[in-house]
Amino acid sequence: MKILNCYYVQLHKIILFSVLSLIFSAGKVSSQTAEEFFEMGFDSYFDRNFEDAISYFSRAIQIKPDYTEAYLYRGEARSDYGRYSDALADFDKVIKLDSVNFDAYFQKCITEYRMGNYEEALRDCDRSILMRPPYDMAYYFRAKIKRELQDYEGAISDCNEAIGLMPAFFPYYSERGIYKILAGKKEEGCKDLKKALEMGEDPNSIKQIMDAHCK
Repeated sequence: MKILNCYYVQLHKIILFSVLSLIFSAGKVSSQTAEEFFEMGFDSYFDRNFEDAISYFSRAIQIKPDYTEAYLYRGEARSDYGRYSDALADFDKVIKLDSVNFDAYFQKCITEYRMGNYEEALRDCDRSILMRPPYDMAYYFRAKIKRELQDYEGAISDCNEAIGLMPAFFPYYSERGIYKILAGKKEEGCKDLKKALEMGEDPNSIKQIMDAHCK
């Protein structure tokens, strides 16, 4: 009987310890702030661990339902993870909280582009460019959209803007060269492609088009 009593005492201690551990753990989690969860999500996002990033940003939003930055970055993580509809919902929430948030419109532009919704992507890119200070990547993405819409002159114009803002970034020359060739400006396009190679472009990435058009 004494042995049995000792067994139950030990079992009770184990159960009590387990319960206290759970309570302590729950208290520890709940004591974390929305900003701390956001930082954890931010780190996971830039490590390209999108599932964890989405989870951390969601926790931040649970604590702080009007956390604009958490919605924005959760949307980016969802977009990069291929959850496009969820991403668009997050960006729309950002715009509802902050109607002049140009980053939300730009991220909508990228997501709509990935979905193949080029007209919608163009609309959102236009809004982002109108709202924000000059930003080369916005012009670059709008150029890519215009290419899909076969507006090659418009794509060239946007590449000109991107190059004016970031003249040392060789991908802009590669893209402009391709658009010029598509627009029938073969000689000018080949010059851009050759310049991109001189600046460090990977020859394999533009080999096919150069072999076909730049003899």
